[in-house]
Amino acid sequence: MLSDNMMFRIFAVIGSILLMIGVPVLLFVPSFISRTFKQMDYLGKDSNGTLNEITQSWQKPKYDMGVSFTVYNVENELLIFSSGAQPILKEIGPFHFDEHMVKKNLKWLENDTKVEYENVRYYNFNQDKSCTNCTLEDVVTIPSVVYQKILEYANHRGLRSIVEMVFNAKGITPFIKVKVGEALFDGYKDPILQAVCESTLLSKVCSLFKIDEKIGFYYQKNGTADGVYQIDTGYGNRDDISKIYAWNHMLGKLNDTFWWGDEARRIYETDGQMFPSDVDQNKRINMFTGQACRTLFFDFARKSEHEGVSAFIYNPSKSMMDMNVQKRMGFCNPDTPRYFNSTSVQLDGCPPNGLMDVSSCVPGAPKVFISQPHFLNAPEEVRKVFAGIKEPSESEDNTLLEIEPDTGVLIHAEARTQMNLGMDNSVFSFTSKQPNLVFPIFYVKESINFDKETRDKLHHGINFFKSWAYIISIALIFMGAVTWTFAICSYYKAQDQLLRNEEAVSLSQFS
Repeated sequence: MLSDNMMFRIFAVIGSILLMIGVPVLLFVPSFISRTFKQMDYLGKDSNGTLNEITQSWQKPKYDMGVSFTVYNVENELLIFSSGAQPILKEIGPFHFDEHMVKKNLKWLENDTKVEYENVRYYNFNQDKSCTNCTLEDVVTIPSVVYQKILEYANHRGLRSIVEMVFNAKGITPFIKVKVGEALFDGYKDPILQAVCESTLLSKVCSLFKIDEKIGFYYQKNGTADGVYQIDTGYGNRDDISKIYAWNHMLGKLNDTFWWGDEARRIYETDGQMFPSDVDQNKRINMFTGQACRTLFFDFARKSEHEGVSAFIYNPSKSMMDMNVQKRMGFCNPDTPRYFNSTSVQLDGCPPNGLMDVSSCVPGAPKVFISQPHFLNAPEEVRKVFAGIKEPSESEDNTLLEIEPDTGVLIHAEARTQMNLGMDNSVFSFTSKQPNLVFPIFYVKESINFDKETRDKLHHGINFFKSWAYIISIALIFMGAVTWTFAICSYYKAQDQLLRNEEAVSLSQFS
């Protein structure tokens, strides 16, 4: 039988070995796994000339995507301007469209370290996911974009009195009744434009309005791209994957027709289609999007778990809603009309807090402002101008990104925005009873969720191996600690036995 001293030595050696293995596994193996998977992350081709796996997923994402529109129907359009009544709105919707995207016209540049592409989006109406009895034939009353455009042009070209006379003669108001499908993707011919162009007084200047015969908020955006992007493939440096260099061949910076300052015109960091691995929660995510013609900022909010995959959640940065910050960066149009007298709600030469002026992104457009649905994160005064707008909800109305931090894979996103039209009511006497308005037209909720294949890869890929590395390391450390406990017990037991033996020897000698 082994002595207690021998047992101590054996347990001590085994415990030390287990701890020597377990601690490094815990400290270094997860990062080694991250680096190993990171080496596989780049856009490009395999040795046989076909697109590699990550590029195929990037080009034709299999994500479950959809977008729903809810329209604010104007219930009292005649009273709003005839008597200055508070606008009453009613939400109609949602009208749901299934969405998918494909990246086309890929062009590999600079030894495959960069790639140009166009991101083409397709939308198909889904009746089953829309509200009961909702159809694209439903007629709604909304503010007329054409009316505001003509008003803006007339006010700057000395045609105000003539245009107002034509409007009064033909009974034209700032609102239009239109089918939902036409207001969104199909487009419609605004009768206001036709009435103005048929008048003798304005027919000669009609072409100067630069208004398309057919308009719609998403007209000609189904099956089209939002520009040409140039990004890094990550082939030369994996940390640079999806880093954006140019949009519509403007390298690093938009031209001077966009925005009102150099900082606002910068094109930088990422295109938002992918993110570099090893996401740092202490670092803001900057994402350029052609749909808004600007870089958007996202701040880390909290850690989460989505369908079993660990993730970081990011929300839009509060700085994007702070006009003091946006004005310094050059996002404010100095000619913005005043909609609110309080400077705590609206700075001079800026939209109200919580709104984003995207007019410069759409050539020839009137004042168009983007906010979050129900004016979330805007001053309460903005929402209370209208009756019928729900209280904003952080969980329902805020945009969020969920990113798996080790791989940088976007696993879930909710993009929630509201389209608002700036209405300058001080130009014509007919509308002067109502102050200037930032009038909501509809809000959009776009949802992106990773597919089963991507989820399984994350489960059985990096997360799987890192989880097992963690489990094994903890098990080794635990067994090492237990073994050392046995070793210590054996040591003290041996010492106790030694003392007893010495006492026995002493007693025998004494006797």
